[in-house]
Amino acid sequence: MRLSSPPTPAVSTARLASLGATLLLATALAGCSKPAPAPPPAPAPVPMAQMDPVPTARACAKPEEKEAFDVTGLKTRLMVAALACGEEDKYNAFIKRNRPVLVTQDAKLTNYFNRAYGRGKQGQTEMDSYKTELANVQQQRRSRDAAFCQVSNALFGEALAAKSPADIGPLASSAPIDQPLMVSTCN
Repeated sequence: MRLSSPPTPAVSTARLASLGATLLLATALAGCSKPAPAPPPAPAPVPMAQMDPVPTARACAKPEEKEAFDVTGLKTRLMVAALACGEEDKYNAFIKRNRPVLVTQDAKLTNYFNRAYGRGKQGQTEMDSYKTELANVQQQRRSRDAAFCQVSNALFGEALAAKSPADIGPLASSAPIDQPLMVSTCN
């Protein structure tokens, strides 16, 4: 059995000339067209220091309350890093090892918000708002800072290497943690 190719339709010379002219015109127009403009460059990330100014707290903090803000900042930074950088085991070890001091620091933070905004619902609402904003600030830092996980890993190392839970306050006070509220220390 012999295979044959399907019959080719007859193409007139006029039709062939018309197709050739169309192809030639399309090629010429394509050569004359301008390339699509390049998309505008993505804006550079804004360093946290150049973002909107941080609001000032309603009241100054006693030294122990200021340390509570710092410890809460460190704890929140490490929480965001645990979730974003896959360091859940380190975060859990940090919490387990330092639970007594973290509970004490949270009580001091509660005292500040009760003193500054009133006991009860208003103070609690303001403290909850602060903690939410603190987590948001840490998440923003993570999204803007390529070294976030590396720096956070170093913070985990320092926190877990602390000789006692009492060392967490000084570590937190010296760590560069972004805060959503500028709190001055009372003299």
